[in-house]
Amino acid sequence: MEVLSGAASGMAVASLALQLLQSIDTIRTFITHVKGASRELERLAELLTNLSALLDHVRTLCEKQTSLHNCPLPCQPIFDYLKTCESSLASLEEVVVKYEKRLTTTASGVSRLRHDMRFALKAKDIASFEDRIQRDIANLNTAIGVNGANLQLTTLSILLRLEQSTFQRSSLQRPLARDSGGEIGPLSGPKVFDNMSMLQPTVDISCRKYQRWVESPLRRLGIRQLRMTRYINTSNTHKDNLNNHEGDIMISSSYDAFWNFFGYGVHWSQQYPCGDILPPLRVYPIVEQFYFPGSPISLSETTFWRTSLDEVQRCLASGAIHPFSRDKRGRNLLFYAVIYRRPDICRLLTAYGVEFEISNDGHSLLQLCLNWIGPAFDQSRPRESKQADVDTLRILLDQSDQVDNYEASFEHVPMPQVLHFFLEKHLDVTEWLWNYAAQAFYGADLACLRAKLAQELTRTYRSDDDHYNRTINQLLIRLMDDITLKMYLSGKFSFLSNVWNYEDTSIDSQYSGAVFINLLSGLGLDIAACLNMETHHHLRGATWDEVCRNGGARIVYEQLSEQDWILRWVWEYAVEAPGHIVVSEFSPLAHEIFFAGHWPFCAEGWIFESDEHRFREERKRMVRFERRQAAKARKERARDGEKLPRSRMPGAWIW
Repeated sequence: MEVLSGAASGMAVASLALQLLQSIDTIRTFITHVKGASRELERLAELLTNLSALLDHVRTLCEKQTSLHNCPLPCQPIFDYLKTCESSLASLEEVVVKYEKRLTTTASGVSRLRHDMRFALKAKDIASFEDRIQRDIANLNTAIGVNGANLQLTTLSILLRLEQSTFQRSSLQRPLARDSGGEIGPLSGPKVFDNMSMLQPTVDISCRKYQRWVESPLRRLGIRQLRMTRYINTSNTHKDNLNNHEGDIMISSSYDAFWNFFGYGVHWSQQYPCGDILPPLRVYPIVEQFYFPGSPISLSETTFWRTSLDEVQRCLASGAIHPFSRDKRGRNLLFYAVIYRRPDICRLLTAYGVEFEISNDGHSLLQLCLNWIGPAFDQSRPRESKQADVDTLRILLDQSDQVDNYEASFEHVPMPQVLHFFLEKHLDVTEWLWNYAAQAFYGADLACLRAKLAQELTRTYRSDDDHYNRTINQLLIRLMDDITLKMYLSGKFSFLSNVWNYEDTSIDSQYSGAVFINLLSGLGLDIAACLNMETHHHLRGATWDEVCRNGGARIVYEQLSEQDWILRWVWEYAVEAPGHIVVSEFSPLAHEIFFAGHWPFCAEGWIFESDEHRFREERKRMVRFERRQAAKARKERARDGEKLPRSRMPGAWIW
């Protein structure tokens, strides 16, 4: 739509509206002084009052619209309709001015009577004046609507560009309010972080990033490709399909290629769509291992949290360690700063420009921070380091917009994943993470993360610690919200395979099953419906698959009374196999620990032992076997009388 020219600028529209207001004021003043005014004049005065209010609104709108920066000028129809209104008021104002002039001059009675008769004849045209003013009011309302539509269409693209740039900046560092409940305290009761339990997301739209390694023929040449996609969430509702990005706005898509060449790493990044713009190229050094100057111990073997920040900064400033360097496994300094819980070093490296990236196996730094068990079991780590855990997790949630695909691990829990080791050692940090995650994620992303945390907490059940199991159940009952429960009831994830993940025997499975029944009862769920869903659709996991491979098992659950249930798994023995009656009637006689690492119950050795350890144990086993064979031969010779005296001393024989 064409905007006003120089003559019909915003100030010209405001000036014309002001002139019309003065004309209306003159006409209204005259009508109020007319004695015995007719109904037509009263209606005309009312219309002029409405027109005056509308013109005053137009004047104010045009003045503000002209004064604002980057705001479009008032549209042309406003100026055109004001001109039409001016012509309508001009004829009426002309009559009023002439009659007032006659009243102010000294004239005879006959002359005044003649003027009164002329005015009465002019008053017959009041009906036409009413129609014209009503038409002018309708036209001005239409012009104001057109001007508002013009404002929206013109400023929409500007707002979208500003919004996109804001989200891109906030994806690097979101300014979040620090709640007083963020400090960590010991887990002393069921109301730890009670003030944090009401924490809600403060953002309605967020930018999230998904990264994954792409299988490519270039991998044979040592070139790895990474696909990175950024989305803007446009809805705060929980999607039924968690991997569905319909409705989200894709703001960028890029392919990154990494190639190690003569001790340096070469990184290409191609942004799509970028036309004919060449992809940027970055080169960084690759080292065997990270060493501090004068230290023979690498960062992967030393207690990294004991290193001072000044020492790290001196190494980076002097060039002894390049901030962007990586080791042969693709890990940069930020990786070690995260897994060893050094938030100060994380801030230093991000200030240098080191980015949060996924590892060679596709895990983000948040996953590595939670799955790294070294700090959880290191006895030399200071006890006050829980605050360092919180600070490190806060940096990862605030500054990294990477979203992990936790939904892929709902059905099958891989054995190398050790997230539950961290959670059971830091229950208070786990509760803080559950609540604070609402500041970084929302919707499906937040629900998936919380569902994964709930799954891993059930993996920490202990068969010999009732107090710990009650604490875990109380924590889950306090944390699980309606969205997480809705995901569980709809079959998005399960608990039972995690509950039985480390149960070696069917007897222990009954104890863990009772703890899980208490959890379902505390959550107020239908126990029968939940168990039916778990056993028929979602029983997966490394341990349960191992149980089925080692002879097979079946689930047993039944209700003993109104509140008592029994839940366990039992072995399914082959009826035709030898010893079926004995092991079925006397289960303690059967060796049902399928992780056994001693002969003869496990021919392949323990599941976690290395090849070197297995070879060493095999040699010891052969030595023991040969010793038993020699003893057996000696006994056979003794029975046959083949013993020969080796000396004259009694009891000495030659074998």
